[in-house]
Amino acid sequence: MITVGIDPGAKGGIVALHNGNVLDKYVMPVNPDGTINNKMLASYIVSFTSHCDDVRFGLESVHSLFGMSAKSNFSFGMNFQACISALDIVGASWEFIQPKVWQKEIFGDMDVVLNKKGKKDTKTMSIKRAQELYPDADLTPTERAKKPSDGICDALCIAEYLRRIK
Repeated sequence: MITVGIDPGAKGGIVALHNGNVLDKYVMPVNPDGTINNKMLASYIVSFTSHCDDVRFGLESVHSLFGMSAKSNFSFGMNFQACISALDIVGASWEFIQPKVWQKEIFGDMDVVLNKKGKKDTKTMSIKRAQELYPDADLTPTERAKKPSDGICDALCIAEYLRRIK
């Protein structure tokens, strides 16, 4: 079975796991205007389904956040819907996964990391856990990048969550 995690943000990612190994990873394909490139996203989804008949996709179920501008909320919603549309058009079997649900399972016994404002820093925790679970995986968004992408790490954690709950 292949499990694929999708973090639908403009700086999100897509990661596929197969037999406990990272099969492939992509940064979310984005057009110059900041919207998701549906054609590229659909081709990524098709590439995963070409490896195996048993593929489960998990899309992080996101919502607008307090304090976001109307423009940001609209863009955020468009990108989220682009992921849903690409999965549906390709005919992939997928499910929504709430962030708190996958984070509870994946973060488990981790020490909580706090940001400068004293709130739980889930981006840092996601990167740290992804590196612990898959130390050999390249979690950077590009070949030249030195730091891991929280979008790719979130997607990896979502895929790992799916793998665990199969």
